[in-house]
Amino acid sequence: MRIDPHPENGLDKPSAADAFQVRSLSQERLVRRLGRLTPSQMKSISAALSLVLSIEP
Repeated sequence: MRIDPHPENGLDKPSAADAFQVRSLSQERLVRRLGRLTPSQMKSISAALSLVLSIEP
């Protein structure tokens, strides 16, 4: 899912969420927030992850 920069999301360059490249990482690596997703974008990403991981949404 492509996420373009917009004043509301705070991104300064195009970004992407790829449900097919899921991996775990330590919360300590998350040092600062890069942007924000809308509830609609979060729902789409959650649905894609549920499908890929074969879990109920």
